Amino acid sequence: MRGTPIRYYTPQLEPAPTNGEAQSLKGRKILFLTDEPDRWLALEASGALAPFDYQIVCPSSFEIPKFLSVDVTSEDALQRSLQNLGRVEFDTLIAIKTLKDCPHETLLVNSLESEVVWLDLLFAVCRQHYEQLRSKNIEIVTLCQGAYQNGQLHPYTGLVSGFMKSLSRELDGPVCRAINTDEINLYTALHQVEMELGHAGPEVEVCYQDGARSTFTLTPVESLTKDDQPCLDSNSVVIATGGARGVTAVLVEELLRRFGCQVIALGRTDPSLAPESVLSMDEQALRDYEPQFYKNELARDKSKKITDLKREYLSYRAANEVCQIGKRLQAISGQYEYQRVDITNEEAIDQAVKRVYQKYGKVDLVLHGAGIQVSTALTKKSLSNFRSIVATKLGGLSHLYKACNKYGAGGRTHYHILTSAFSYMGNDGQPDYGAANEAMARIGACMNSRDAATHWSSMAWLGWAGIGMTRDPEFAALAASRRLRGVTKEEGQEIFSAMMNGAPTTSINVLLADGEIDYYKVAIQATPKNVAAPAIVTNLRNSEVTEREISVESAPYLTQHLVGGIPTLPGALIIDLVAQAAFQLRPDLKIISFEQAFFRKFIKVFPNRKARFRTESQIVSEDDRETVVKVSVLSDFVHGSGLVLQKDILQHDSLVRMSSTPLPSSKLPDLNGFEGRRSVDPYPLEGSPIQLSGSFDAMKNLTIGGDERRADFKFADLDGVGSESRPMLSKVVLMDSLMRFGVIQSPHDNSIPVFVPEMCDVMKVYFDFANFDITQLAEPVTFSGVNPRPDGDLLHMGPVAAIDPKGNALLFVEHGVCRRFGEVKNGQAQ
Repeated sequence: MRGTPIRYYTPQLEPAPTNGEAQSLKGRKILFLTDEPDRWLALEASGALAPFDYQIVCPSSFEIPKFLSVDVTSEDALQRSLQNLGRVEFDTLIAIKTLKDCPHETLLVNSLESEVVWLDLLFAVCRQHYEQLRSKNIEIVTLCQGAYQNGQLHPYTGLVSGFMKSLSRELDGPVCRAINTDEINLYTALHQVEMELGHAGPEVEVCYQDGARSTFTLTPVESLTKDDQPCLDSNSVVIATGGARGVTAVLVEELLRRFGCQVIALGRTDPSLAPESVLSMDEQALRDYEPQFYKNELARDKSKKITDLKREYLSYRAANEVCQIGKRLQAISGQYEYQRVDITNEEAIDQAVKRVYQKYGKVDLVLHGAGIQVSTALTKKSLSNFRSIVATKLGGLSHLYKACNKYGAGGRTHYHILTSAFSYMGNDGQPDYGAANEAMARIGACMNSRDAATHWSSMAWLGWAGIGMTRDPEFAALAASRRLRGVTKEEGQEIFSAMMNGAPTTSINVLLADGEIDYYKVAIQATPKNVAAPAIVTNLRNSEVTEREISVESAPYLTQHLVGGIPTLPGALIIDLVAQAAFQLRPDLKIISFEQAFFRKFIKVFPNRKARFRTESQIVSEDDRETVVKVSVLSDFVHGSGLVLQKDILQHDSLVRMSSTPLPSSKLPDLNGFEGRRSVDPYPLEGSPIQLSGSFDAMKNLTIGGDERRADFKFADLDGVGSESRPMLSKVVLMDSLMRFGVIQSPHDNSIPVFVPEMCDVMKVYFDFANFDITQLAEPVTFSGVNPRPDGDLLHMGPVAAIDPKGNALLFVEHGVCRRFGEVKNGQAQ
């Protein structure tokens, strides 16, 4: 509402742990969208996608028979190709975009048409299945992998989030989540999707970096500039797109009054196409002329449609506005000129910018305000309209950037971009407009960080009162119904002038008033930008680095776990060390699961030598229910002389999920009595490349059936193990044996393959890991689970479980991946 304060904000990521249980993708009918089918073929061949029931949609430029192809070259081609898609049944839509090898400048320097094919595909599928998405509450997830470069989000994530925030507002029901993650591994990234599907919250865009989840909030900005050194003066040259009409013309007026600089306004409107009588009308006369115009035209030709006449009248209105505003701006300063050019035509922009450099020798500022908007339901948007809205804003910026770089001969050009606060918040009916605006804002943020002497900034404006896109009465009615704040001409010029005072405090700026915050439920942080928040006093640490060492003398049981004849830390012992590191940060919590545990290298312990490594632990998310700790195990490569040849080699890493209460006991069925063939554990056999003995030879009666398997677990030998080490070693052997149980193969041609673990996706813990009661293993424990799925040299194992005599789960491994390491010859099943 007019009169309420307008405040400045900037988006900032804040930690935001999930609040629910991950919802498995297994058992769902998934429709994947991708513009990288070759990558998907490789993933399918690897078996990584085997657990899922899915179909894949890709652009028709890739002719892959089993994929569903969609032709986005035109609306007609799109309609034809969507006929087959209409018969697809799915309950989850996941669109995946890989950004790992895409430079931040991709949307600026590459062909926009080719870069946004993925977005066109997402638009087409959502439009085609609109009613299905809405009525069946189908979850819609976008997943941008490799979304961070040098700690910054790739601008393509803005393109995606702008689309998704608008779609979420319009559908008003189904979960819409735009996930940006630094994770490259698809299986791990899909687990983040599962976490989001289990999260109850209104946020649309979420980010994962190093496993930590965060969401955007708006932080107050006290001053739009960090100094008082404007980049403009009376000798400056400014190119202003859309500068002859609407909001940009209002801002150009401020530049002319304050700096008296040269302004070249670029716009698509051709005033010569309107009659001179129309061009000379003032605003009120033009408004009064509208009904007479329709009457005159219908009298001249009764076959004309009112929609065509409305379009013709709006073109007259635009021509009148360009003419009248041009006269007013030229009266302020003779430094204003207008050039008609199509902002979406790269060659036309190239030539227009070339003429500016030829005439003035430089461009100090590009003020990019050109844009079109058609607010309507997704089902009523055509592909051409969708594309033209994106191309006008985002393609126009790209054309200007390339032309200025081409003709600027190394000169510095600053950029200021006009976007919309409603795109940040997500406005129904504007997925294209929102996508372009949010992408441009993130382009500015990335470009602004590269060169301190060249400024890129954006301002996300509120709706203006009677100016530009919001000049028509329907906006005023909508604004009143939602209690939105319209910006007056004077207010807008004052804000823009403040923005031009010096270097921007922050690249992305968002204007909001209380009405918008209340209606759109905007997350606001109270602490202003650049003002330190009060310190929180706590005795708990959030990170820790601990140097460790181990030797055969201090851990003699390592001689019972040999790799190539050399004592080697078992993967299960690594998990125990990871647990110790987590307990250093949160000693009073219980471990309920180990997740995304990667076993990257062997840590070998040579006789008469200590193996040295360190654990680095850090809290990545925490709330009243759960804490997640990331633990990495690193070492240095040291020459025999003591010279460090390579530092910080990542050996292992894992997430540890902790809670104040343990997992509730879980009863699991016993497979005792099922039919199968007895097999043998190859690891204790002579000649195994991984040789186990003593305490680690604890699994007996392994029986493998058609789909499932079963075994008994009982410690074979604890002699010589000190009482202080028994609880630790017993749970290490239990975990080691269960992982091994899940991958053992039946003998074939008198040989049995041997595998080593590479990854454990989730292992749930149902006992007190810190204070393990060894009497829980006094009676035999049962192992049961499904047979592994082969994938070349890999095996996908799980679920498998360790079950106590009462039928309660001790450990439950949902999924793991192991790699073939060798084989044992002449192994005979007993």
